[in-house]
Amino acid sequence: DIQNDFDTYNGQTVIIEAVVTIGVNITRTDRTDAYVQDESGRGINLSDASTDFPLLVRGNKLRITGAVSDYSGTTQIGSFTMELISSGNEIPGLEIVSTADAGNIDHEGTMIETIGIINDKAEGIGGGTNITINDGSGDIQMRIWDSSGLDLSAFSEGDTMGVRGIIDTYNSAA
Repeated sequence: DIQNDFDTYNGQTVIIEAVVTIGVNITRTDRTDAYVQDESGRGINLSDASTDFPLLVRGNKLRITGAVSDYSGTTQIGSFTMELISSGNEIPGLEIVSTADAGNIDHEGTMIETIGIINDKAEGIGGGTNITINDGSGDIQMRIWDSSGLDLSAFSEGDTMGVRGIIDTYNSAA
C-alpha cells in the first residue's frame, strides 16, 4: 500500500510485517540501506544513519515501525524500530521479469530476477561496478557496490548473466 499510495503515507508512522531481502552492511557500510518485502510482492527501503541493526538479516521476518519518507525518488522507512517474528523465511512474491520490465520504477524497492546478455561493464565507478544486460526486450543497468563482496571478475561483455536484486531508484529513475 505504501508504494502504491505514497502521498497518503508520506510523513506517517506505519507498522509493517515483512521479510528482509537485503540486510544491513550489504550495499552500504557507512549507514543502513536495507530492504524488506511483504506478501504483496512489493518491497521498501529501510534507511538510517546507524548500522547497528543485527535483526536486518536476509530471511528474518520483522515487525517494523517507522516513518515513511522519500529520498531522491526512493520510498523509505526511517527512524524505525523492529522486532523479530521468525527467521529463515523465503522472500515472498519474488518475480522473474524481462530486462525491460526490470527497469520499471513501479517495482522500486522490490526484489526481482532477470537474465540477459552483458553489453556493458564499467568497473571502479564511485565505489561499484555498473553492468548492463539485455534479454532482447531492452537494457537494464545494475549497480553492484564494492561493499557487496561479489567477485565480478569472471563476467565480461557477451556473457549471459542471471541476477536477483532490488529495483532501486535515484532521482526518480531505475
